[in-house]
Amino acid sequence: MDNNRSPFNFLQTYVSLHANTEVPPLFALWCGVSGVSCILGRRVWLDMGNFAIYPNLFVVLVAGSGRHRKSTAVNMIEKMLYEVNPPPNIIAQMITPEALIEAVKIVNPEDDTTIQSKCEGFLIVDELSNFLNKKTYDAGIGHILIPLYDCKDHFEYRTKTKGKVRLENACLGILAASTPDWIKAAIPEDSIGGGLTSRVIFVYAKGVMDPVPFPKFGDREREMEESLIKRLTAMAAYGGPMKLSPEADKMHHEAYCHWYFDSKLYDDKYTAGYASRRFTHLLKLSMIFSAVEGDSFVVSGDHYAGAAETLASSEGALQSVIRAITTTEKGSIADSVWEVISRKRRISRAEVLSSFSHRMNAEELTKVIETLQVSGRIVVMTDGNKIIYEARD
Repeated sequence: MDNNRSPFNFLQTYVSLHANTEVPPLFALWCGVSGVSCILGRRVWLDMGNFAIYPNLFVVLVAGSGRHRKSTAVNMIEKMLYEVNPPPNIIAQMITPEALIEAVKIVNPEDDTTIQSKCEGFLIVDELSNFLNKKTYDAGIGHILIPLYDCKDHFEYRTKTKGKVRLENACLGILAASTPDWIKAAIPEDSIGGGLTSRVIFVYAKGVMDPVPFPKFGDREREMEESLIKRLTAMAAYGGPMKLSPEADKMHHEAYCHWYFDSKLYDDKYTAGYASRRFTHLLKLSMIFSAVEGDSFVVSGDHYAGAAETLASSEGALQSVIRAITTTEKGSIADSVWEVISRKRRISRAEVLSSFSHRMNAEELTKVIETLQVSGRIVVMTDGNKIIYEARD
């Protein structure tokens, strides 16, 4: 999203708060969006006739280790959410399926009784594979996450220790982070295409930020943080139905029909699930953009356009994530080489070969480079007697 022309001051300010850090603006933006979705929960909704759409999101930040500051980005919004009064129900990342069921039950702090009419939570996960992995999938975590994301009015789940548990008015949001390598461990290949992954927005960081040896967080940043917390606290009091303005309604109709007939994502079994759910994500974002601007409870054309632009900023990641999960060993090496080239933006063949000498020889590297070149991800050029690889955007 172009923050210079964006009317959404909360998100502008939130991204600016990270200006003197190594957190990519795209990560900062989606953490801000996730924080607002957490605060809104089920309290606002769009009436779709026979069902309602709520603004909860499952967002996963994806980038290599170290220089993209995924944990810094996640920790910043987590810290601010704890400052909201009263704070939302934030759930620890190391959790079993049964524990998750218990954790979303809202408890009245005065008498320690469960408020049975409300089951909401926001799960923050520094490393996705600590929460999602073969063991937790086999234990049934996916079967729990889907109805929690869908905000089911009534949801029953059978536990080993407590038998059948019934949840009312459920709602769960997730903000997680992962490296491309750990995505494969977190999400089984046979779950791609529908179900859980179609409900996840993957946000992929390209390249690296400029180094910041001493991140700045002075009086100005503290004032910004305080104003953002106050704004989140104000949004926590929102409640009621939202509606699309006539302009937004027209935009939605036209965009939906165009996507329905022309999107190539429907043609791929791995992306068809996301394609069918894409406009649910878009309407959720539109509600969030309306909320950060004010309490009109109307999604304007500008809100819808800004949401569409923001969602599009993440959609390039979908193919990269699918490739990370479904790739063979040779494909994994190719993605690793691409990761190095994209991070450096411009690098010599000798440097690449030196980095991967433990995994392949010169002939094998040539085949990998040919694949990356044919797919349009890099260009190959010469600089004197050097062969140079340059990443393409």
